[in-house]
Amino acid sequence: MSNPAISIERRDGGVVLLQLNRPEQRNALDREMFEALADTFDTVEADRSARAVVLTGAGNAFCSGAHHSALLEQAALEPEERRAGIRAVYDILLRPRRCRLPVVCAVNGHAIAAGAVLALSGDLVVAAESAKIGLGFVRLGLYPAVGATWWLPRLVGRYRAFELLALGDVITAERAHELGLVSAVHSRESLLEEALALAGRLAAGPPMAMERIKAAMYAGESSTLEAALTLDVEYQAACAASEDLQEGLAAFLERRKPVFRGR
Repeated sequence: MSNPAISIERRDGGVVLLQLNRPEQRNALDREMFEALADTFDTVEADRSARAVVLTGAGNAFCSGAHHSALLEQAALEPEERRAGIRAVYDILLRPRRCRLPVVCAVNGHAIAAGAVLALSGDLVVAAESAKIGLGFVRLGLYPAVGATWWLPRLVGRYRAFELLALGDVITAERAHELGLVSAVHSRESLLEEALALAGRLAAGPPMAMERIKAAMYAGESSTLEAALTLDVEYQAACAASEDLQEGLAAFLERRKPVFRGR
């Protein structure tokens, strides 16, 4: 069942469409929205028929960042409570990245500060031509959130990352694509269709291999080559014994499209 703050729509082929559903507040992240994000991803991950996720926003914005009420609540806490609350928020904003399923974020409009972090936590990020992305925490007197000083230089390089974080400029979707922050730019009218088609292609892949590709890629960001090779051996050995491999080989020999079942 959908949470009022986030709608859930199950599409063909195991694709699940999640939509931030507070267009009147530009999908800003208040306490209810944060809780809804956590609950919704729990629901999707528990659904064994789900194969891929599309996350987007209702209305003209993807997510305008943390709602002022959430920031004021955080400021009023005692230091230890504040740290615990910030950590809990970080865990929620990273749910697309930590989800076992591939997640495509479809940035339909402005994605600002915490909203930009949420969008860029997707495994693939596609954006509308009219979308804008800004990591402007500094404009509110805030330090950038959710490890941005760690992962952003790895995406765009140190100088560009410093520029984005220290100046807090809002950039166009086209510029974000040039920098490697988004994987594709589409018209606003075709964005959701393109995102769902991309998720459909991911959903049609072998679930065991897909889940392990995602886990290994993120683990590799902070590990050595040898550690990555050790993980690869374990993951490939598991997939080599799967029914999906047998189906993939049979489909190749029979010149047909494989039907993977995650076994």
